Parts: sequence; structure tokens; C-alpha cells
Amino acid sequence: VCVGAAAEGGGGEGGGEAGAEAARRAAAVGLCASCLVYLGDLERYRATSGERAGGAGACAASAESCYWQAQRLAPRLGNCHNQLAVLATHRSDNLDALCGYMRALLAPAPFVPTARDNLERLCRSLVSEKPPPPPSAALASLGASDAPPGSGDAIADAWAAEEARWEAGLCRLHALLHLRRPSGGGSLPSAVAQLRRELLQRLRACARVGRLKATRVGTALLVCIGSLHLPPRVGGEGEPASEPAAATEALAAELLKGIVCAIAPAVPKAAVGPERPLAALLAALAPLALWSAHSNHRLACLAPEARREYADALAQIGNGLPASARSAAAAVAENGVA
Repeated sequence: VCVGAAAEGGGGEGGGEAGAEAARRAAAVGLCASCLVYLGDLERYRATSGERAGGAGACAASAESCYWQAQRLAPRLGNCHNQLAVLATHRSDNLDALCGYMRALLAPAPFVPTARDNLERLCRSLVSEKPPPPPSAALASLGASDAPPGSGDAIADAWAAEEARWEAGLCRLHALLHLRRPSGGGSLPSAVAQLRRELLQRLRACARVGRLKATRVGTALLVCIGSLHLPPRVGGEGEPASEPAAATEALAAELLKGIVCAIAPAVPKAAVGPERPLAALLAALAPLALWSAHSNHRLACLAPEARREYADALAQIGNGLPASARSAAAAVAENGVA
């Protein structure tokens, strides 16, 4: 299928010898991408069966490498993202798994229905798990200082636990929004509001003390933006009534706004401190976030005050970045978002 589609697309431009050559090249690239996906699948199967001498970790790393190479060769295909999400699911990285399944569904050539079914299973599993405990009363005071917490294994372990909990809370939130109903009765908006409040409290505290990893923040933002564009889920026969799609869309938009506002105050510090990767990543995501604020009709469901808060937070992020990062973000924004 990949080869046939590539060949068909390549022959549409030009004619004669040049068109035939373009079609052959496109077909060869598609064939290579497909082979890499299949090689990755074989390595993934070996990881679960224990065949390879290097162990499951080596097989999983080899599979991941194959999938990423396939994705670079054929970036329009959703299959590669689905397979990467499957690997993330196996290693219990729910945030990466959510992001991968969403990218598989939102790709120009979406991997349906497999990615949709995988996302459904993941969300049901997340909702069935025990939610993260509420933040401790001391969390706000710990995070209120601009200085990092003192050294010591106990303090480091405590902050690592808070990092894991804000990720778990975010994943559970998106699972609820995707399924469009609470896990155990009650109101979906009230369940989401409580989880969002706890998530943002943890996120602000981690941001203030420099406990945010650039890759995890970036993945969280992509999940929030992606959730606004997923097609509304259709419930199965016999399922309890779910919230209207417009209502869950508004809740997802409010969550995206809240996360951007929570991390914005940490950017000036991150731009000059040891968290510079966070500043670089936010510079790369700034054009996408700006587009979502000004050109995405799905954020129109936010109240005017919420939209102003979102725009102010994006401006704070932009103004807190180094000059070089601001210039790069402006260039991307001027050329458009791919």
C-alpha cells in the first residue's frame, strides 16, 4: 500500500522520463520505510519473547530505532507513530503512548482503525487505575521558593514523585476527556476540574524549582494540542451517556491554557540556568502555540478572559527566551507551521 501510494503520488508531477524517475524514487522510499517498520516489528516481538541474547532492552531499542528511521523516510504515515506508542505502552510510559497514538491518528495518512483502538484501550486502562494522591499541604510552600530544594536523597525522591504524579494526572485527564465520561459516576466537568487543579499545582511547583524536563513538557503540550483535533469518539452500544463533544473540547482547551500559564513564569530562569533545554524546546513550540491561540477555532470556546491569560502567558514565554531563540521562533512563525 505504501509503495503503491508513493508511486501514484510521484507520477502526478511532470511527465516523461522525469516523472517516471520521481515515481521510482518515491516507490523506493516507501518500500524502505515499510521494510523498516517490519524490521522494527520483528525486534519488538523478540523483546517480548526473549529470543535475543542482548535482552529485551536491546531489542526494544533496536525496534525504536527502526520506527524512527521509517518515520523520517515517510513522515506522512501514522503507522510509525503507532508502533512507537506500542513500545511506550510496553514500558509503561503513558505520556509518550498517548502522544504517539494521537500522532498516528492525526497524520496525513492516519493509521486507522488500529491506532484508534489502541488509544481506546489505553484510555480505559488509565481511567481504571488509581488516581494520583492529592498534593500535600507542604507542596505549595516547597514550590514557592525560587531556589532549588536542598540536597538529599529524600528530597530528590519526593520531587521525582511529584514529577511522576503530574504526568499521571495529565494522562488520566486526557483519558477522561477522550472517553467523555467520568470513571465512577458523577459529573465529568467536576472530575476534570479537580484533577486539573491538582495537576497545575504540581506543575507550578516543579517549574519554580527547576524540576521540569524539556522532553516531557513538550510531549505534554503536544498531547494537549492534539486532543483538540482528534475526531469525536463514538461510544459503543450500551455505554453510559457521555458528555457532548463541544463540552469536552472546552475542557481540553482550558487544560492547554492552564499548562501554558503554569510553565510560563519558569521560562526566564530556564533561559539562563541549567534548564536551557526547556527554553530551547519552548522556543520551538512557541509558533505552534501562537497558531493555536490565534488561528485555531477550537480555542474560541474559551472565555475572553481565559484567552487573554493564554495570550499573556505565550507573550511571557516569548519575552523570556534568549534573543536567538526568539528570532528562530519568529522565523518559523513567519514561514508557517508545518
